[in-house]
Amino acid sequence: MNKKIIVFILDFGPHIGQGHLMRCLSLAEFFKKKKISCFFFNFDKKKNNKILLKKYKLNYLPNFFFKKEIKATLIIDDYNITKNQINHLRNHFSKIVIIDDEGLKKINADIIVNNNLGIVKKDYRLSVYKKIYLGPKYALVRKDIKDLEAKRIPIKNNILITFGAGNVYSRVKKIIEIFLSSLQLEKKYSIYIFAKVDKKNKFILLKKFKNLKIKILEPGNNYLKIVRTCDYALVSPSVSFLELASIGVPCIIYQTSNNQYKNFNYINKLKIGNSYNNLNHFKFDINNCIKKYSNQIFKKKLSLRLKKIINVNGVDLLGRAILKYNSKY
Repeated sequence: MNKKIIVFILDFGPHIGQGHLMRCLSLAEFFKKKKISCFFFNFDKKKNNKILLKKYKLNYLPNFFFKKEIKATLIIDDYNITKNQINHLRNHFSKIVIIDDEGLKKINADIIVNNNLGIVKKDYRLSVYKKIYLGPKYALVRKDIKDLEAKRIPIKNNILITFGAGNVYSRVKKIIEIFLSSLQLEKKYSIYIFAKVDKKNKFILLKKFKNLKIKILEPGNNYLKIVRTCDYALVSPSVSFLELASIGVPCIIYQTSNNQYKNFNYINKLKIGNSYNNLNHFKFDINNCIKKYSNQIFKKKLSLRLKKIINVNGVDLLGRAILKYNSKY
């Protein structure tokens, strides 16, 4: 096969959200500009996942493709893929790149990418991998988010809440309710919650906080428009945070899963946003936190610091590095 090809294997869907998909999309946008064909594969063969790939106009890769040996680079962004599966794929691809959040010590790959905050080379066995690209210098920010940097016009008291596109509402419901309870003390806020919420829970939430202007939106719908105008955001220290921080959106952070601990600790250490991982602490401190985020000078300074730390051009930097390593491209 003479055609230039990049293959992505990734995990996404209701159980895990779309963070992996967004990271891979950002790289695919870069490679397509270089006239390289991109194909996507997901081991979870659910119909909804294929529909989502079609929504983003992505090429879905059939199973039979993996029976061939091709001169292509494989990029893996999947927590559930096993070492045996990777060893098998090694026989079919010329180069393997792994996007990692968990500090894999030894795996059969040429390149490791970990764009978490606070990640350092000693977290990896350097002798195992040929190339390692670490930290927010290589943040994978989608072009449509990156393009908002110059267009951002924050509207005071417009607040964005997002914890990813997965079925996470049951896990973050209490966090959102504590936050809204504090906002309810003043009736001046417009709140945009991006979450998959069923009709019953949506009705309960809107009724409980009827004094607030709340819109509950499906992930993806009008997201860019709200990001462009939001004053600040309540997020987890995940892909969503890295994207928002790269364009200077001040964030209040709540850790919702173990693999976010590096980002959480780094945010705490550098004091680049109020961060929480305990409901009692969050409940105790949130009134003071909201008061702080009402200060325009504080938000402006925080915005500038975030943009210095998170590289909004990380996709181009990493994309070029991958292509340089694979001399075929």
